[in-house]
Amino acid sequence: MTPDRDRILHDLETLSSVGTTTSGGVTRLAYTSAERQAHDVVSRWMADLGLSVVEDHAGNTFGVRRRDGMTVLIGSHLDTVPEGGRFDGAAGVVCAIEVARLLAREGWPVSAFGIVAFAAEEGARFGRPLLGSSMAAGLMAEESLDTIKDSQGMTLRQAMHAVGIGGGPTVADRLRPLVYLELHVEQGSVLEEQTVKLGVVQGASGVCRLRVSLDGRGGHSGTAPMENRSDSLAAAAEIILQVEASATSTGQGSRGTVGAIRVSPNVVNALARQAVLEVDLRATQEEALSALQDRVIRAVRTVARRREVDARVEQIMFQQPIELDPAVRELLEGRCRVLGEPYRTIWSYAAHDAMAMAAIGKTGMLFVPSRGGISHHPDEWSDARDIELGALVLKSAVISLDERLRLGHDSLTP
Repeated sequence: MTPDRDRILHDLETLSSVGTTTSGGVTRLAYTSAERQAHDVVSRWMADLGLSVVEDHAGNTFGVRRRDGMTVLIGSHLDTVPEGGRFDGAAGVVCAIEVARLLAREGWPVSAFGIVAFAAEEGARFGRPLLGSSMAAGLMAEESLDTIKDSQGMTLRQAMHAVGIGGGPTVADRLRPLVYLELHVEQGSVLEEQTVKLGVVQGASGVCRLRVSLDGRGGHSGTAPMENRSDSLAAAAEIILQVEASATSTGQGSRGTVGAIRVSPNVVNALARQAVLEVDLRATQEEALSALQDRVIRAVRTVARRREVDARVEQIMFQQPIELDPAVRELLEGRCRVLGEPYRTIWSYAAHDAMAMAAIGKTGMLFVPSRGGISHHPDEWSDARDIELGALVLKSAVISLDERLRLGHDSLTP
């Protein structure tokens, strides 16, 4: 049996109606009622397939064939950024549901299989991504629930309790998969530009996040002479351009972004006393990421010294690049070849739940194209035909994986 494109479209529309906004976007922030409503919808779909539905301690929703374990788990997440798109995360969950439907109609030719809708993948609310999958994989300390806060000062634990989450089983306790597979929209333009419908993900770039605090003297915009200023915002503007230049000169596909800035006093007729920049750096090689971080820090110090402002640089996060399991990647590539579908091996520059799940099992990812490379925006779009194709590859991979693992093969690939 093959995936049903119309059914995939219908499921995506159903999910996008939860948290839809007047702009046509979708807002389902982590641990809010809108996110939980989406999980309720998916829970019903799982139950209709005869799967045992389990919500774990992090609010992740699992549908499993056998409650004592899983051979293969597939899925993605259901939360979004504010005014996000309808495909980011949701396409992977809908794809997992579609694969489960096909397997159910074929009499479940797999032994221990599960699907998952993760919670809190986006870092939009709490400033840290992969919360649900990280908790499921046992990567977060208990005290983090009380130290991670949203912009309103609500802790992660408080937010979870507010929507009735906490105290369920962990994946490590009962639901640990041997292999985790995830379909996701690319959120970039590589596949579209190369007219390829499938991307087999090699791994995810490393991420370094810095907070740069600049303290100047402030002053009246009219009375402070131009030659005698200590303007933290002017320094920040130069540093923003230096971040961009540093990423370009580092090369190797490096990325450098200043995505947020806070200014005080933030009025038109006063020099800024303080500016705080949030810097995001990415690279697929650890050496390149470290080199990029060093270049940015040197640039901050150089600009601050010349402009006579005090500068502090804090490293908020340094996550090394993660390469996904080579055997699973080879299997996905093999399934594409068997089906006669061209593919491209590709790196992800965005974080995905597969990166957290790699800590407890063998992990693989499949990308489908994003129109115009647009994501985290109401205009985000991926063709249902491409998601249908991805579902076909995942179904083939699930059956192949389950057979080989059941037979006790050491290798996941033929």
